[in-house]
Amino acid sequence: MIKVGVVGAGNMGKNHVRIYHEMSNVELVGISDKNQDIRESIRNNYNIQAYKNYEDLLSKVEAVSIVTPTINHKEIAVKCLQNNIDCLVEKPISFNVEDAKEIINEAINNNRILAIGHIENFNPVIKKLKEIISNNDLGKILFISSKRVGSFVNRVKDIGIILDLASHDIGVIRYLLDIKSDDCIKLFSSWRGLKNEKGDYAVIIMEIKDIISSIEVNWYTPFRYREIFITGTKAVARVNYDNQKIHIYNYEWTKSIKINKEEPLKIELNDFINSVKNRTKPLVDGNEGLEIIKMAIEAENFKRRV
Repeated sequence: MIKVGVVGAGNMGKNHVRIYHEMSNVELVGISDKNQDIRESIRNNYNIQAYKNYEDLLSKVEAVSIVTPTINHKEIAVKCLQNNIDCLVEKPISFNVEDAKEIINEAINNNRILAIGHIENFNPVIKKLKEIISNNDLGKILFISSKRVGSFVNRVKDIGIILDLASHDIGVIRYLLDIKSDDCIKLFSSWRGLKNEKGDYAVIIMEIKDIISSIEVNWYTPFRYREIFITGTKAVARVNYDNQKIHIYNYEWTKSIKINKEEPLKIELNDFINSVKNRTKPLVDGNEGLEIIKMAIEAENFKRRV
């Protein structure tokens, strides 16, 4: 049994707590959170230790999920890695390249597992879509269009919408197209910020391997919408992340692809724990997390260049 903990048990962290508690191959030792109400709720619901200071948790665990605001990722991750604790850091790995590299170097120097929580890469529809693309069912890929919109998220204050939302889609597109760090990528963007000065609506255009990709994100649409379209020379795939459905269209027919639905976070945490147990590379490791934020930061900076 691997002893695990969760640092930050708020909106997303509570789901890490729930899933770890359900897993048979881990022992959820405890959590840390600065909010007293959250600590009391977790303590009462799961009968585990809950600490205000995350450092009080470190001597008791072998692995942790770090589910705090991005601005705190470096401090907490470095401290955990220096204490020989394997880490899953919620995406994005950091809000700048320098901190991300420091986290990665600590993982290397201490021979620790470092996973980054890009949850959509674990969505069963994305795994199936990757198979469809690899099998050439769509033909040569020409265009990818992704839309991820919803109402304003007041809890996100330390980063803008590109690092918070568009990084999901950057990660998925990199995964689907097997993007490597030395692949030629041309990137253009436009974004603005009304309620969040770091950005709350944006459009990103990317050219990768002769494939044009667009990403649209905003916090102003009054309903949640998460879809990606893949246009190929043979057919088009329409994928809904939330209901985990894939439809493929061409000029003659429409097909619905059967998906074995599963909670993406559960798959993500199992991938992390298997990496910890077997000392193997997670699906989204620190280096991939770094490449994703490099592209996201370039998209943020592009607006300032034009």
